Amino acid sequence: MGQTLDAPYGIEFLFSSYNLKDRIVIHFAGAVIIPSRLTVNDLQQSERFLLLDTLSHHDLLPFLVQYGLKQVNPVTVSFYIGLALYLGVTLSVGIRMGYNAFSWIIQVLWATVAWLVLIPFHEGIHGLVYWALGARDIRVGVSLREGVVYAIAHGFVVNRREFIGLALAPTVLINGGLAVLAWCAEPLRFFALALSVLHFSSAGGDWALLSYLWVKRAHPVFTYDDADRKMSYFYAMKKEGCLQ
Repeated sequence: MGQTLDAPYGIEFLFSSYNLKDRIVIHFAGAVIIPSRLTVNDLQQSERFLLLDTLSHHDLLPFLVQYGLKQVNPVTVSFYIGLALYLGVTLSVGIRMGYNAFSWIIQVLWATVAWLVLIPFHEGIHGLVYWALGARDIRVGVSLREGVVYAIAHGFVVNRREFIGLALAPTVLINGGLAVLAWCAEPLRFFALALSVLHFSSAGGDWALLSYLWVKRAHPVFTYDDADRKMSYFYAMKKEGCLQ
């Protein structure tokens, strides 16, 4: 199954192709179709791709600050609006349920414990999506200095659309499940919402990566991780010779 890079459709019927090492890249009606998955060698050795950025897994916080806090774009605005809504609904439910100060503290403490338990599940969902895409060398990394946990697939290239799915999957599945729990089980409503706030806010790194993709949206972006070197690489397909 090939990778398809979205591109606007032109008025004319367009068809062309070029060799990318041993594979053929086909331009068809304004779309670029790569009949087999790109490899790291494809990105590194083909003149069709440009290295945009590198990211050290030992130095993640500057990247997260740059694209999660300093950028103002639809991705970051959506994240902070979502966080504000979660906080507002959670506080409203807590007040409506008439909790005293001690009950608030106990509920938040339980939510914090549950959030710590959820971290492996969050990264496990990333790993399952990688597996579904075809990756087999999937690893989990921890940066104690920066307080960051991350799942990566060593030497496995993903495109923009796949990466968006990878980034959003834990938020959609976990927060979606907690929303169902809050709706169906009133005694657990505040706990589920408090846990949702903690999980959503801790997924800020995923949203920072989505913000990066937004900033680089002018190019079809591909990325892969090198677990041995603890590095991530971001490449773009050059516009020249590519219909966009």
